[in-house]
Amino acid sequence: MPLVGQVNVIRSVSWPWERSGSFPDIVRDADVVASNLNRLYSTEIGEDKTEPAFGVEFLKFVFETTGIILEQMMAAEIVKRTLQWEPRAQITSIDVKTTDEETNGVTIVDIYVEWEFAGIKGQTIQAQRSRITGSN
Repeated sequence: MPLVGQVNVIRSVSWPWERSGSFPDIVRDADVVASNLNRLYSTEIGEDKTEPAFGVEFLKFVFETTGIILEQMMAAEIVKRTLQWEPRAQITSIDVKTTDEETNGVTIVDIYVEWEFAGIKGQTIQAQRSRITGSN
């Protein structure tokens, strides 16, 4: 019988449900944390109708100017929402990069989050967001 708190304790079934047999695959703690963070970073607040407060509020940055201040504000939002929704993960680094495409008025935002859970390091989650900054 597994002990509570062990890294390899089975906590959940895989999400989205994946089947290798007649029952959904089982996953370990670190896999659940990775899945939860992927869902968190790819969900805008209000998008999940069953839990409207779930997600990261990236849309509030749509009309902000690009640069280091925008990158720091987005990193702070990621830390805040990670602490709220997946406190088991400890963020070790966040790298937010913005790239302006002058020809079509779109800013590409790449977000790389490295986190640690129970000694498992080097997990990187990336999300890419586009935002319209103007028109030609």
